Amino acid sequence: MNENYYRILGLDNFASQKEVKEAYRKLAKKYHPDKHPDKPSYEDKFKRISTAYSVLRDDSKKAHFDEKLKYKTSINTSNSPRYASAPFYSTKKRKYTPTAWMYARIFIIAFIMAVVLIPLTLLYQSSVRYYERGLEALEQGDIDKSLLNFNRAMTQFGGRSVE
Repeated sequence: MNENYYRILGLDNFASQKEVKEAYRKLAKKYHPDKHPDKPSYEDKFKRISTAYSVLRDDSKKAHFDEKLKYKTSINTSNSPRYASAPFYSTKKRKYTPTAWMYARIFIIAFIMAVVLIPLTLLYQSSVRYYERGLEALEQGDIDKSLLNFNRAMTQFGGRSVE
């Protein structure tokens, strides 16, 4: 089986008899050699279309062809990975859906927030911790320790000097 007769008629695999008949009539009108005597390529196309229709219109031939097609597609899908036939590099421009763009934007915003807000929150928490330690040291009467903790609290959150 060299050719897929469904593809010759422009149909999906395992199309119904009605679809086969409609597709054949449409293509036969388009490529009939009597209507286009000046185009020899139409004669070859018409022969291929007629051959495909002769196989697919007969129920027993169609069933036999469908079995071969099922076997061929099952071998192709089970033995080789889906990406094997795709070229390594493609110049075809990809088109992304608006949903994909929305998720990309959300990811970028979340990433930036994580990079900026998490360190900022950690610095704030450590500054608060040093401030609380300074208050505890002040209550205990240890001025030097309290000044050191207040100094760390201010410089930890971005202050350069203690005034």
